Amino acid sequence: MTAKPRNHEPQSLKETLYRVIFESDTRAGKLFDRILIFVILLSILVVVLDSVQSISANFHTILFSLE
Repeated sequence: MTAKPRNHEPQSLKETLYRVIFESDTRAGKLFDRILIFVILLSILVVVLDSVQSISANFHTILFSLE
């Protein structure tokens, strides 16, 4: 795997965000992907827990806030 040459010209915020979000070859891009996967899994867990009546009865406000 060869390293891409680094361009030291300042990038606009739009270009930086595009690279972080849509390209995973950077450290920031990989971190973004991991955080996004974690948030998606957390969201699924909250929905599942809220669908269990006994849990929802006790923690509905917290689960609603997290959702």
